[in-house]
Amino acid sequence: MFPSNQIAPFSPDVRKSDEKETSKLSTKQILTSREKWLVFAVIIFSVALLVFLGLFIAFCLKYNEVKDAAAAAESVCNTFECLDSAAYIAKSINISVDPCEDFYQFACGRWLAEHPIPADTVSIQPITIINREIKQTLKELLTLMTQRLHKQSSRHEHTSGPAWMSIP
Repeated sequence: MFPSNQIAPFSPDVRKSDEKETSKLSTKQILTSREKWLVFAVIIFSVALLVFLGLFIAFCLKYNEVKDAAAAAESVCNTFECLDSAAYIAKSINISVDPCEDFYQFACGRWLAEHPIPADTVSIQPITIINREIKQTLKELLTLMTQRLHKQSSRHEHTSGPAWMSIP
């Protein structure tokens, strides 16, 4: 059928020799120069795309942080009442004490010093302090009004009617 020096086309020996020849060829020998440039361009494009994607994600995260901080700053109460309350709390803090050593003294030290507990009571409540402040304010206002009334009455002694009617 075949001469002894020829090998059959589909014999196992032929397949082995073809595999050896193709394994000897490297990727560089298989690709043409145009294909090499195309692979290089695809790799460069992929790296650039990954870098761009990473920068975009970092920008989005940073933008959200800034936006959240701005929203938090906008949500801070800046009315007179809020600022007055914040000042009241800030006046209560004793900054000369280390908060890690004695937090209670740090947070309430100045308040305790400025609001001593009277000898006739066991404790003091904030409502008691507010009540005292209201009484003090009313006393000052009434004293001021009384002084104004005396000034006006001395000027208008000849006018008829009570002095409180002539208050401007």
